[in-house]
Amino acid sequence: MIAVDVFNRHGYDATSMGILAENLGISKSAIYHHVPSKGDLLKLALDHALGGLEAILDQPQAQTGTAEARLEFVLRETISVLVERLPFVTLLLRLRGNTEIERDAMERRRTFDHKVAALISAARDEGSLRQDIDPRTVTRLLFGTINSIVEWYKPGGSLSPRNWPTTSSPWPSTASTSPSSPGATAVRGHFGGHRRSFRRRVPACPCQCAPAPTDLPTNTKRRPAEPGRLVLSAGESPVRAGSQLLT
Repeated sequence: MIAVDVFNRHGYDATSMGILAENLGISKSAIYHHVPSKGDLLKLALDHALGGLEAILDQPQAQTGTAEARLEFVLRETISVLVERLPFVTLLLRLRGNTEIERDAMERRRTFDHKVAALISAARDEGSLRQDIDPRTVTRLLFGTINSIVEWYKPGGSLSPRNWPTTSSPWPSTASTSPSSPGATAVRGHFGGHRRSFRRRVPACPCQCAPAPTDLPTNTKRRPAEPGRLVLSAGESPVRAGSQLLT
């Protein structure tokens, strides 16, 4: 875990074995006693992140039932894996592909994304989702929203991983926690707008997303805007935010 935090803080390329040794409180020779290189530490961390994601698709709920039910299960579990393995998934999402280990991990992630895209396509074919949006576009929007959790979620606050699967349903659900719950409000606002956009019976405009909530959980954080960069706050839909670039 310490090595992963160091990679996330300094960047994998900029992290030397000396920096790792200093943060671990041991000598470089002690590290080499356990692993041949920092690349081996990276591979262990990425395997932990990817193993959690890949295992989702092997579960019965991801293989039986309607395509819509399977898709919702996969998205719920993806969020759970991201929260429970936050530093490891953060590292995965920040890969640049400069090494063979990174490229292999990115290919495994693409394979996972393609399987989810196939589920989205199946949900569209069965009539659960609109016919006029490419499944690859929906996949990018959904994972763009889910992956943004690493930018605003902070462990140890009022929004606990234990209740995350219910408060962060990617679709609006009557099983969600009370509407007065800050966590429920924040995450339902973050994800709820997309279903209204992608559902077949909804008007064609993809910008009718839920407004960003004002009562964010105490363990969310905002990033300062940077020139030329679109920054999403917790609860803001990438569809809504993207539409602002066109006006």
